[in-house]
Amino acid sequence: MNPNHGHVTFKIVDMKTQNCTFGVIFYLKKQKTSAQGTAPICARITVNGKRTEISVKPTVSASQWDVTKGMAKR
Repeated sequence: MNPNHGHVTFKIVDMKTQNCTFGVIFYLKKQKTSAQGTAPICARITVNGKRTEISVKPTVSASQWDVTKGMAKR
């Protein structure tokens, strides 16, 4: 993880109620990899089938990203 951003913990959330669904997935945006080899962490948020994506600002190298868990390795 980029030392300028400190330690950040992410959790994947998937919640369903009677008429509402909500999900958050964290991923690396590898297309935006910097010259230092780090990529921004992004979140894909889905509410009732409508999706939006945002950058959460911290960056990590691809080798430090756990795709299965959707978070940086420790």
